[in-house]
Amino acid sequence: MSFKKTALVIGMALAIGASGAQAQSYHTLYRFKGGPDGAKPVGPFVVDGKGNLYGETELGGANSAGTLFRLTQGVGQEKSETIIHSFRGLLNDGCAPWGGLSVDRNGWLYGVTPTCGVFGQGTLFEYSHGEIALYSFNNLSGIYPGTRPVEDMYNELYGVTPYGGNTTACSQGCGTIYTYAGSEITLHEFKGSDGALPFGALVEDAAGSFYGTTMAGGSGGGGTIFKLAPTGFATLYAFDASGGKRGDRLFAPNYGVVRDAAGNLYGAANRTAPAHDKKCPDGTCGAIYMLSPAGKLRVLHAFTGGTDGAAPNGPLAVDAAGSLYGTTAAGGGAGCDGGQGCGVVFRWSPDGSMAILHAFSAHDGTPNGLTLAADGKLYGAAYDTSDPTSGGLIFRIDP
Repeated sequence: MSFKKTALVIGMALAIGASGAQAQSYHTLYRFKGGPDGAKPVGPFVVDGKGNLYGETELGGANSAGTLFRLTQGVGQEKSETIIHSFRGLLNDGCAPWGGLSVDRNGWLYGVTPTCGVFGQGTLFEYSHGEIALYSFNNLSGIYPGTRPVEDMYNELYGVTPYGGNTTACSQGCGTIYTYAGSEITLHEFKGSDGALPFGALVEDAAGSFYGTTMAGGSGGGGTIFKLAPTGFATLYAFDASGGKRGDRLFAPNYGVVRDAAGNLYGAANRTAPAHDKKCPDGTCGAIYMLSPAGKLRVLHAFTGGTDGAAPNGPLAVDAAGSLYGTTAAGGGAGCDGGQGCGVVFRWSPDGSMAILHAFSAHDGTPNGLTLAADGKLYGAAYDTSDPTSGGLIFRIDP
């Protein structure tokens, strides 16, 4: 199926390259009511030059199948939310969008739904001029996509699916890397030995190579960091599922990687060795790491489950100074998860220091996904993961 290419110039600017913040203020921009206006917002967002946000909610809307929305910040910080599409949850439409949005150079929005579509195995969608165009995934091309596609230098889309592909090494397939430019092409089918469960948006370098992570598989069984170059596929690093034999004490990297100007890759791992975790005996405190171009991995910060947070749960953002920003699903203080905390927004600086920009309470819920806008402001979403009626909110943290 070809996407309808109708120009939609919104003047959007994706959030990269802002300077680090020294003092922050937290603002709740909008609270969803959990009905027609949407429920359970999911980041990352797209932010335009005026501070308007374009995002998605997993639930709610006219058909209770999720929405695309625009949040306008007006004069005097007045805010209004507009639903630009309510998913129908039918065979010819997606449902429960997840993984955030991306935008191309023409201002068209792109995202995925993990389910629904013709085969019930997920869709890739494009929004332009009030219209939704869809591609439906199937078992051979990859299924159940959960992270947004990204545009390359030639205006083609690249993304991953955690399942599917023509392999018997995993019960539902080990996942795929795909490209889309009017029709879908599978570029790589994971075999388990080279990784499984790819998750997180890909990142491209100037040579047209893409980098990403798998949450499982690889030679150590604990996931991988990979590179897909025009000349072929390569595993850059394999994590050990035992959490320690390689000395990194990490495994299950999630949500992909970000890349700095020197070619270093940064990401988050969901699991750490049990010997490290004091407040996370199940091994889910997690950590953030760096992989150098030479293939050397270094742990930048291992979360403790205390005020610094636990269980990083979204893609990282990196600014021009090399500082990393992200969210965690737990830790930070009282409330949620048996009192451990509802999660934090953090900043890791190149000097090794970790700053908590905001700790969430049960009133706000748990953050997921973060967008670093061109003016240095951070935008994100949060909702109560234990409450099925939670509407959720959108927040902003100012430098």
